[in-house]
Amino acid sequence: MPLPEWVREARSAQAPMLTALTMLPAVRAQGLLSVEGGRWRVRVYVLDVRQRWGAADLLVAPVAGEGQAWVSAERVALEAPAT
Repeated sequence: MPLPEWVREARSAQAPMLTALTMLPAVRAQGLLSVEGGRWRVRVYVLDVRQRWGAADLLVAPVAGEGQAWVSAERVALEAPAT
């Protein structure tokens, strides 16, 4: 699944790392969370974003089921917004 344009831009030479500010558009988006080293993926909603030691974390909750957790933004493949 290709990354949204704003994520690709955030990873470009001008902005080499993801930050909470560049990830802010991800709030309310859906994506696939990589679990067990990528063996399976879980569809999640992004509830919030935070900056942690030079990396961005996402607060995610499953589309079906319960709970929420902070995970590295690198583990979530975000879907492009519907146009």
